[in-house]
Amino acid sequence: MEGQTEGETANPDQVLVVPYRVRFSDTIWKDAMIPNDGVPFFSVSRFMCSCVYGKDRHSREKQRNRRVMREQKRFLEEGTPLPKRRNRVGTRKVCCPAMLAMKKVVRLPDFKADALTPKKCREVRELVRTKLLEGEDVRKEIRVYIKLPKDDEHAKHELVEEPKKKRKKMFRYNQNCPKATLEDIEKAYKVVQESKLCVRTPMMHHAQDCLGLDVGCDLSLKLENMQKTGSFKVRGLANQLAHIPQYMAKRQLELVTMSAGNYGKAFSFALQELGYKARVLMPDTAPQNREDTMKVGAWSNRFTKILSQI
Repeated sequence: MEGQTEGETANPDQVLVVPYRVRFSDTIWKDAMIPNDGVPFFSVSRFMCSCVYGKDRHSREKQRNRRVMREQKRFLEEGTPLPKRRNRVGTRKVCCPAMLAMKKVVRLPDFKADALTPKKCREVRELVRTKLLEGEDVRKEIRVYIKLPKDDEHAKHELVEEPKKKRKKMFRYNQNCPKATLEDIEKAYKVVQESKLCVRTPMMHHAQDCLGLDVGCDLSLKLENMQKTGSFKVRGLANQLAHIPQYMAKRQLELVTMSAGNYGKAFSFALQELGYKARVLMPDTAPQNREDTMKVGAWSNRFTKILSQI
C-alpha cells in the first residue's frame, strides 16, 4: 500500500538516517517480499499484530491453575490444607500462527537503478550514501507495505465472521392509518390555492448563477420565506383547518398544538385569521421571543417536561 510523498509527510528527515542500510528488496514477514522495482529504500520500522487467538502468554499461569485444581481435588479427598492463591482468568489464546505485518520504508526514486545487477546496485548504494553524507536535498517517498494473513494460516480455532451491526430501532407508524392518494393531494392543492392564509410565492430559477454556487446542476429555489409567517407550515394548516366540520361553533371549539417553532407560529396566525380559539404548548426551555410571537393569536402554556414526555 503506497503512503504519502515528501510534501504530505510531517518531516521525513526525522526518520531518514544514513546508517540505515540501503536496500532494493526486503521481507515484510516470512515469504512476503517488498517488490523490487529498482528504487533503493531504507527500512524504517515494522509493526506486527498477531491473531486474537494468537500466542498464549499465560501458558504458565494456566499450568499453575491446573495444578491448583488438582490440589483442590486432593483437599476434598484427603482434607489437606490449600495455599492461598489467586486464580487467573482464562484467556481465549490458542497459539494461532496467523500474523499481520506492516513495514514502513523511505524510497529514493531519483536513484532508480537501470539494471538490477549486483555491481549496479552496489554503485547506487554508494552514491546514495555519499549524497546523504554531503547533506544534499534528495526527493523521498514514504510507503507502508502490509501483509495480511490468509484464511489457511489460521489454526486451532474457527474463523469468525464480522459481527453484524445492530440496526437502530425505528418508530413504526400504524399501518391502519389512511394513506394519502393522488386525489387527496389534488384536493389539498386546490384548498391551498384558494385559502386566504397563503400567498403565492415566486420560484427563483437558475439560483446557482445568482448565488455564485458551483453545484453542477440547475438549481431552483421556492421562496417560502415570503409567506406571512415566514415558512411553508401555513400551507399544511390551511388544508387541516379546511377539514373541520362547519357545524362546530368557532368560539366553542379550542384547538391545541405542541410546537415551539414555525408550526406554532403559523398555528396561532391561522387560527386568529379564521376566528378559532387556539392554545400552543411549548417546553419551558423555549426562547421568550417565540412565546411572544405566538401570543398574538393564541394562548401559550409552558411545560417543564420535554416534548417526548408530554
